[in-house]
Amino acid sequence: MFLDKIRTPGKSSLSRKIANTTLIFIAGLILGITPKALNETASNLLPYFLEVLDLRNFFSNMGIWIFLAMLIAMYSNSPFRSAINVFLFFIGIVGSYYIYTVEMAGFFLNHI
Repeated sequence: MFLDKIRTPGKSSLSRKIANTTLIFIAGLILGITPKALNETASNLLPYFLEVLDLRNFFSNMGIWIFLAMLIAMYSNSPFRSAINVFLFFIGIVGSYYIYTVEMAGFFLNHI
């Protein structure tokens, strides 16, 4: 109730909500794989524009992830949808980052 006074919840269809949340999750997956792939690639093998942009250092700062989560929360229709969207965004990022780390980079191997 308190949050509804700050921003009135918007009305949208269930299919629209599912589509938006799915797209946010997919964006999280992509943004989880991209920094790890850039970190695993030698800088002289990257295209010149990626070297100049220095996305490896950009994505390694926590501020960009907090900023993206804030944007997702701000543009969600309700506080509940905001919580779901940000949670799934970070699940996508962390999940794809570690799956890429295990499957492609070969880290976290079990030595049992």
